[in-house]
Amino acid sequence: GRREVPKVMAHRTGVPVTDLTLITRLYLFALAVIMTGCVPLTPSIPQGFGPVDVVYHGSSNPHITLFEPQSTKVRDFNEGPVVFATPSLALASCFLVPWDDSWVHQFVSWHNDNPADYHVVMVIADKERFLASDHGGSIYLLPARGFQFDAAKGLGMYEWTSNQPARVLTQLNVPSALDAMTTFGVQVYFVTPQQLQYFRTLKGADQEAYLQEL
Repeated sequence: GRREVPKVMAHRTGVPVTDLTLITRLYLFALAVIMTGCVPLTPSIPQGFGPVDVVYHGSSNPHITLFEPQSTKVRDFNEGPVVFATPSLALASCFLVPWDDSWVHQFVSWHNDNPADYHVVMVIADKERFLASDHGGSIYLLPARGFQFDAAKGLGMYEWTSNQPARVLTQLNVPSALDAMTTFGVQVYFVTPQQLQYFRTLKGADQEAYLQEL
C-alpha cells in the first residue's frame, strides 16, 4: 500500500559527474530508445540515493532549451522560484498534460516498504478534459547537479528542485501523454467528480482499495 515519504534531511546531489560519464549514459539511453522504441525502465531511485546523473521534467511544450526558476507553481512560499524535476520517468510523464489538484489527485505508492519499488497513481475526475488537453509533449533530461529534494515538501524524494537555471541535455518527444504514462507504469483512473470527492475522504490503503473496486 501507499507509504508516507520518510522524514529525512534534505539531500543535495553534490557529486560531480564527468562529461564521459554523462555522454556514455546519454548514448546508452538513446541506443535503448532506438532499439526498443521506448525509454528503458531503469530503476528511478538509486539504492541509497547515490549519485544521480540526470533528472527528468515533463512538459506539454516541446520547444524548451533552458529551464529558468519560476514561482508559477508554489509548494512553499518561502522557497522562492525553482525548477522542478524528478528522478522518475513515470512521474515526469504525468506532467505532459497541464492539470491541477481541483480535478486530479496524484500519489506515489510503495511496495514492501521499498521507496525504489513504487508506482505512481493518477486519479483524474475529467476524462474529456484530460484527453482534449493531451497533445503529447516532451520529457526533458536535465543535469542533476544542483538539484535536491526535501522529504517534508511535495512528493519528497520523488520531487527535486533547483534554484538555478537548468539547460536541457536532450529530450524525448512523445505524441500522447496518456500512452507515455501507461508505458512507464503510471496507474491511471478516470473517475467522476463525485467519486474523486469521496476518494479524498478515505485514507491510505482504503483509497487504493476503493480504486480497485472501480
